[in-house]
Amino acid sequence: MEHNAQLTSAELGYLWTAYITDTASICIFNHFLRHIDDADIRLILEQARSQSRGHVETLAQFFNEEGFPVPKGFTDDDVNLDAPRLFTDVFYIHYLYTTAMTSLTVYALAKSASTRKDVRRYFSSCIGEMDILYDNCVALMLAKGVYIRAPIISMPDKVDFVKKQSFLSGFRGERRVPSIECARDHALAHEHSKERARKVAHYRVRASGKVTESSPAF
Repeated sequence: MEHNAQLTSAELGYLWTAYITDTASICIFNHFLRHIDDADIRLILEQARSQSRGHVETLAQFFNEEGFPVPKGFTDDDVNLDAPRLFTDVFYIHYLYTTAMTSLTVYALAKSASTRKDVRRYFSSCIGEMDILYDNCVALMLAKGVYIRAPIISMPDKVDFVKKQSFLSGFRGERRVPSIECARDHALAHEHSKERARKVAHYRVRASGKVTESSPAF
């Protein structure tokens, strides 16, 4: 028997965040699609925008059924589609790649924090969608030669163990960097380079640096 319990604070928080994020993504993808030349990247952008539009519809249904006011998300009024191109096509696919990678983690957290079956089912479907989007991004980036692989390390010839605490101290000299640390640093460098490019571009075209009263908040 279904137990139609009220949404918990965790469920509500993740659903609200997802709604705001997806409405913002639609605006971003609309501008990207207005200024893109590569047909292959266009297809994946359209796929991502279609997913976000579907999410917004489903999330609005959740809120309406719960009697919770549908959040004030981002709309066409928040983006100037006639503004000039800010990024290259390669940036677009890297942006999608990072978005899909991050979303896989966020949706997994959202599902693990949810109790109601319908909410868990929704976040599971989002994980499935992001998994496909991530694979499509990686495949296309590899095909176009723009995928940045993590560093390659030499393979050990035997099993070894940490013998001294100094193994974890210092950043130079004899310190050996674990492979998982390389993976983390690679991911952070990739994310920071994308964010820096995005922030610089948005700063240059901003109409105002102020946060207005109409800015979404919860």
